Parts: sequence; C-alpha cells; structure tokens
Amino acid sequence: MLRLAGGYEFGREALGNKDEQTLKELKASYALLHYDLGLLTGFELKEFGENGLTPPDVWVHPGKAEYVALEKEGVDLGIILLPELPSGTQTPPPDLLRDIDALLQHHRGQVDLLIALSPWGLWLEKAYLESGADTPDIMLGSGPGVEVPGVILANGKTFWLRPPAKGKTVARIDILQLPRGEKGFTWTENGNIQFETPALTDSYIEDTNILSVLMGAGAE
Repeated sequence: MLRLAGGYEFGREALGNKDEQTLKELKASYALLHYDLGLLTGFELKEFGENGLTPPDVWVHPGKAEYVALEKEGVDLGIILLPELPSGTQTPPPDLLRDIDALLQHHRGQVDLLIALSPWGLWLEKAYLESGADTPDIMLGSGPGVEVPGVILANGKTFWLRPPAKGKTVARIDILQLPRGEKGFTWTENGNIQFETPALTDSYIEDTNILSVLMGAGAE
C-alpha cells in the first residue's frame, strides 16, 4: 500500500498559526500513519521553522517540479511534486509546464505509475488537466477549491481527486491495471480503477495511539 499526503496537512494560513507543541504532536501523529511521501507548502514550512522544528522526513517542499522515485511491493512509482504558484495565477506558467512535460516524457515507460501531488487549487489543476498538455496517470490535488471525489479527464489518461477543504476524510484508490507507460492506456471507473473517500465520522473506531497524541495537542 502506498500512502501519500497532499498539501496543507499541517495547516493553512486561513486557519491561523499553530504553536510549537501542537506542531510537535501533529508531527508525531502523522509519523504513526507511516506515510511514504508528503507535499509540504510554504506556509507549513514557515510554521515549522518559526517554531524551531523540522518537518517530517518524508514531507517535501518543492521549489520546482521535483521527481521522486518510490518502489512499493514490486511496483515502480514516479511521484512528481508540483511547486506552489503565486496567488492570482490563472494558468500554470509555460516554463513550468515544459518542466513537467520533460519529467513525464523521461520517466513514462520506465515506471509503472506516474502520480502528481499538487497544491495549486481547483481551478489551476482543472486548467492544466484540460489544456491538452501531457498529464500524469493520477493527479492528487490540494489547495483552494471544492472537493473532487474522483473524475477521469485528459481523454481518459488522468484520474483526478481532491479532498474536501475541511478534511476529515481519507481517499483510497485501488488500481487493478497499471498504465506502465503504454500508449493508448485509459482509465475506466469501476473497471481498472476504483476509489472511495469515506468521511472519518464517529462510526470509525479511533486508533488509541494517535488519539492520545492528538489529545495532547488539544484536539477534542
């Protein structure tokens, strides 16, 4: 099982700043979830730094489009971490699109699955996926905008998912057929890809270790 985290897991500017103890406890709780890779935004990186803390080892703040190779259970994965864009940006800059395209072209066919983690927000992600540019097999979005519980775009090439802005969900994606860079590969909902985004309501039993950490951070 591959575990990925999008941007804003540790907070966002609109929700205010967190103190040192809260960030410590959040960092400890995420460590218990054994994520393989996470996308860290500039605001989160700044908060860790101002409190004299370092982010979790597997959380990365990309200054440009960065490629990370992972291997899970015999599956070769390519993860592209997308950088934040200035507020008010309407479309991804052409030079950034060229960088993303170069990464996709270089690694497609060398790995089984290409995934992008984006902090861009709904409208920039949508503009990119509908632009006709080369796109990854899966796009996991975050940032401003509403939830996208899972849609297939780019002529069937890309599966796009965004969590609810208020959180309290996880997204599970089951891939029954890997693209492996094959020309003409397309996703088919409830065919070669299945997904669910269950809300973490009281019907789920809390993990006692994580609960104790979060209670220490002041969670209710």
